[in-house]
Amino acid sequence: MKNRTILISLLLCLNSVLYAQKQKTISITSFGANGLDKVNDTEAFGKAAKYIQSEGGHVRLIIPKGIYYVGRDAVRKDSFAYGVNILTLKDVQNVTISGESGAIIRYVSGLKYGSYDPSTHKAVTTKAPFLKVPFARAIGCTFQFIDCRKITIENLELDGNNGALRKGGDWGDIGTQLRHDGVNVVRSKDITIRNMNIHHYALDAMAIGNPGNNGPDNILIESCTLSYNGRQGLSLIGGNGITCRNTKMQHTGRAGISSAPSAGLDIEAEGGRMNRNGLFENCEFINNAGCAVVADGGNSADMVFKQCTFWGVTTWSVWVNNPRFLFEDCNFYGSFVAGYITTNDADATRFVNCRFEDKMYQGKKVFGSYLLECNGRKKMHFENCSFTANLCKLIWYNGSGKYIPDELGTMNNCNLTFRYKGLANNAFLGVLCNMKLKNNTLNILTPSAKKHYLISKNNLDQGNNNWDVNKP
Repeated sequence: MKNRTILISLLLCLNSVLYAQKQKTISITSFGANGLDKVNDTEAFGKAAKYIQSEGGHVRLIIPKGIYYVGRDAVRKDSFAYGVNILTLKDVQNVTISGESGAIIRYVSGLKYGSYDPSTHKAVTTKAPFLKVPFARAIGCTFQFIDCRKITIENLELDGNNGALRKGGDWGDIGTQLRHDGVNVVRSKDITIRNMNIHHYALDAMAIGNPGNNGPDNILIESCTLSYNGRQGLSLIGGNGITCRNTKMQHTGRAGISSAPSAGLDIEAEGGRMNRNGLFENCEFINNAGCAVVADGGNSADMVFKQCTFWGVTTWSVWVNNPRFLFEDCNFYGSFVAGYITTNDADATRFVNCRFEDKMYQGKKVFGSYLLECNGRKKMHFENCSFTANLCKLIWYNGSGKYIPDELGTMNNCNLTFRYKGLANNAFLGVLCNMKLKNNTLNILTPSAKKHYLISKNNLDQGNNNWDVNKP
């Protein structure tokens, strides 16, 4: 046992020494790239990747100011479904890829994406689900890191040029689910993605696909803007210990090619992976064609959102159906839906100091008939929250329909304000059932309306609730 402990200590020390090894600094121009012309620089980035591989990492790659055009159609049939990655690193460590101010990597126009006949190379019309691999034409990833350690990528604009791709038929279970990502992380740890502007990719701006079950990944996404991508701003397919700060995930599915779920953030563990211990601070999820955030499947749990804004314009702001999601000091504009069903307090969906309002987005009414719709839910918790309905009804929270103490949700110290003047007389303004209620206030600010009421059943009144729940 003592010898084993010594061996582990030596390995940890060796790993630290390798991390600390000085980086060699080299410019992408050393490999033939020129950001001042319109020559395709795909080959130059490939040469840079080979150089970094040959060094085992320990390289700082500088990308000077300029526009670097990249991308080409795959020419081998066995690579049609994967596309052509621009810079792929495998099993290296201690690498920094850093752009100077004004450095842009942009895909050339006219690349094929979707389903194409493998013999004629012409676009074909398909009907979902369509999963015939020979027909698939992917574009690939700009940056992909596989089995890597201590990678930093920063200060770059990545333009997927979504609107200028040659779209074939759909490919996948729905829409076109073929690779075209800005940054793709696979089985890699100690990754920093900082100050990146990633937009107009046909699939995802970023995708993280770690196992999630082998310790913390230590992935930091900071001060990034992910806009106008086709499927997601960020797809969290697997990982443990992802922190995202000061980042915007917006306008997904609003330009060019798009595919469901078209979310800002999709938390969906796939392929035996799991998602754990995510922290999102001061992030914005705004005006996506799908949900701002969706977590509706896979082995995902333990996600915390602090000081975030979710703005659902054409569909739900947030859809959560996984355990242990906590929202603190967040803004929900547009209806929240679902919430995890549990009889265990620890697994419940929780909101603390949050604000729910049907606040308009650039003159457009946000989505939803209620500020939140939680039907058949259990144990959801609201603490010190405010609900303000201007153009819709207040809330729809309804548990199992029976008074079962172990299933009741909780609402404490909340303020519900109803301003909607378009509601008819003698109409209900919300549903609040199967809850423990304490220190809550309902303000009805529609003086001309008559006999509005709140449907309230199977609740446990714990005192100091200031509202009228009487029917007319």
